[in-house]
Amino acid sequence: MIQIEGTTVRQTGADVEKNWSIPELLETYNALSEEPLDERIMLFRQIVPLAQEMYGDLSETARLHCDFWQNLQPWLIESRKYEYTVKISDTYRWELEVGAEGLFFKDISGQYGAAGEVRSQLFSDFWFYGPLMPLPDLETRKQVLAQLQNAFERKGDALYNSHFQLIEYPSYANPPIWEDGDYHVSDFVIMRDFGVDYGRQNFRDGLVSQGFISFEQCLHRSDIPEWAIPAKVLRDIKNRLRGIEESESEEVFSEKIAEEKQEPARKTPKTETEWLELGAYGNDRDKQEAAQVLWENYRNEKSVEILIGLLPNPDSYWRDYVFNTFAKMPDSEAVHDWILKCLNGDDAVYFRKSVDVLRMWGLFGNPRLNDENLLRSLNWAEKEMHTAAFREALKKVSSILS
Repeated sequence: MIQIEGTTVRQTGADVEKNWSIPELLETYNALSEEPLDERIMLFRQIVPLAQEMYGDLSETARLHCDFWQNLQPWLIESRKYEYTVKISDTYRWELEVGAEGLFFKDISGQYGAAGEVRSQLFSDFWFYGPLMPLPDLETRKQVLAQLQNAFERKGDALYNSHFQLIEYPSYANPPIWEDGDYHVSDFVIMRDFGVDYGRQNFRDGLVSQGFISFEQCLHRSDIPEWAIPAKVLRDIKNRLRGIEESESEEVFSEKIAEEKQEPARKTPKTETEWLELGAYGNDRDKQEAAQVLWENYRNEKSVEILIGLLPNPDSYWRDYVFNTFAKMPDSEAVHDWILKCLNGDDAVYFRKSVDVLRMWGLFGNPRLNDENLLRSLNWAEKEMHTAAFREALKKVSSILS
């Protein structure tokens, strides 16, 4: 519940109890997020007279938000729905509904949660910071801004052009990825073609958490939490969006792989052939680097053969590294073949690691593998007993990967 008491807004509820000052409300992104959207809209319109009394003491941000709510007439916003898709390895369907009640993003395919889940956004948060969820088409963003502009009482003043920066989104054959952690658990940030994914994953549970922040919010918000996108990664993302070449891309946040004993200096390979030679004749670290470059730069399936060659190493690090890498190569036919070989083989560790890879593929874009009943049937005990459930699950996975 929210109510105005003098120049303070009091918020109370089962999980929250807080007093907000007027400037704090106007400067905070997604303020009062626990409350119903219609009540939040009503409250922001109600505090405008209070904000105007202290207008000279407000920050520039608070003044713009005050002007926004003073001028916006929500009942004049034309109701409209936009249907669109975003694509990773699978295509996800979205719907945005804009009207007097607010902005509502419907995750039809369940890309970031339950299928059909709807997330709401305040008019002012969209106007100043950008879309809450993916909205990849530039023309659609322009049209939504126009819907809000058409509902302003005054046209053409400073507020009219104070909205978030309109940009063409980048397109990536190999999206920039930052990771921090090891094979047990790792945090990730990925620049997609439609915004930024962030989250945490581990090999036992797969994807533990996942979130989304639009490119516009990366550029305009000052409160993005460190646990979602670390500061230096956020700086790199901003540089990329602004077309600045100097960056810290693909650098691991903190923890580095321990260095092996000093090796003689070698000339860095320049061509695909030279990387193949390094993968064939180098030490384990050389092979690790060669496999990464061959896949990321050339999509060369020989990288899989090089990685498999690291598995006999008695250090369990390499086994976990190889399968963790395979989890990030869902488009490789050679990896598909290896996973099926492990599922049909007699090595229990490789078998379980392969099931973990399938689970990651399901979570990160292949809906046919995002089937817990299917993966539950792929367990070592049922394999040893050669049960009908296991045989059927193996047949289904073979069909998906073939």
